[in-house]
Amino acid sequence: MSIETPRRTLYSVQRLRAIAAAAVLCTHAFTQLEGADQFFNPDIGAFGVDIFFAISGFIMVYITAQREMRPIGFLRDRVIRIVPTYWFWTLITAALALALPMVFRTTQFDLPHMLLSMGFIAHENPSIPGSTSPMLRLGWTLNYEMYFYAIFAVAMAVNYRDRLWITIAALVLIVGAGTLLHPDSPVLQFYTRSIMLEFALGMLAGYVFLRGWKLPGGMPIIVVTTILTIIFLQFTAHQATSSYWRGYIWALPAVWILLVTLGTERAPGGLLDRAWLTVGEASYSLYLMHLFPLSACRIIWTRAGFPTDGLGANLAFAAVAIPISIVASVIAYRIIEKPATQLVRGWLERKAS
Repeated sequence: MSIETPRRTLYSVQRLRAIAAAAVLCTHAFTQLEGADQFFNPDIGAFGVDIFFAISGFIMVYITAQREMRPIGFLRDRVIRIVPTYWFWTLITAALALALPMVFRTTQFDLPHMLLSMGFIAHENPSIPGSTSPMLRLGWTLNYEMYFYAIFAVAMAVNYRDRLWITIAALVLIVGAGTLLHPDSPVLQFYTRSIMLEFALGMLAGYVFLRGWKLPGGMPIIVVTTILTIIFLQFTAHQATSSYWRGYIWALPAVWILLVTLGTERAPGGLLDRAWLTVGEASYSLYLMHLFPLSACRIIWTRAGFPTDGLGANLAFAAVAIPISIVASVIAYRIIEKPATQLVRGWLERKAS
């Protein structure tokens, strides 16, 4: 089968981004109060991160099939996409940690910690011994993203045509070394965790997609996949999110959902679908900043004297806090992420010329 040259936005992937970001948001919404874990495992929403990693692997193959890119140009585009928004919210976190430390449960201001975080360098969090989370805690995923981009750029420089296979081989070797050697260092553990396999499988999904292989996207397969995934996540979420084995447990389901979603590709529909796509467009901002509106909602909720324990309290809080967080993220995307990205892109293009 011949390779299809991609020429269009994949709206199905945009919709999946919205679902993945919303899943992470739901997990954190149901951990703001007490008692939700008595009825279900809130960690199942963490699976949104694994979907994001599969999408990243897929997209890197997809965009580099459109035209040959130089490694430096590829990395520049990734920096433009990732850095401005992440730095903004990291600096907001640092400012709050300095001015209002009572806002955070564990985050404390530390200058080296902030600088290493902004450099996407995994290191031990001085506030949480044994943890390699950055100052903006959710940024741990971006440390993996930039690590993956660096490996992919090196593969492009070595042999552009075989960049996919070189990257996959490197990821398998790195994860295999971590699995066999079990390094004691938290930093080495971070860089060799099995979650990196999700990028590799996402790349394979891109490879087969560009060769015209697609799953049927009818409603029955979507419904069955959704039900089975929720059941599977409910029984594996704790083990996956609390151990090294996350990639071995969740990589295949994440890529399967990506492939099923690609089979639903269609142009934007009515108002509800366009709103869904808008959330997908703002999914990066939603992921990075949703803890801010959630925390604000929690503070207001508790000070107002509303119930803070049990399933009913959690459902009521989530029904209020989740829509507020989504709306806040769309606003943040439009007034922060989009202008900042355009500003940095224009500045770099002027320097290049």
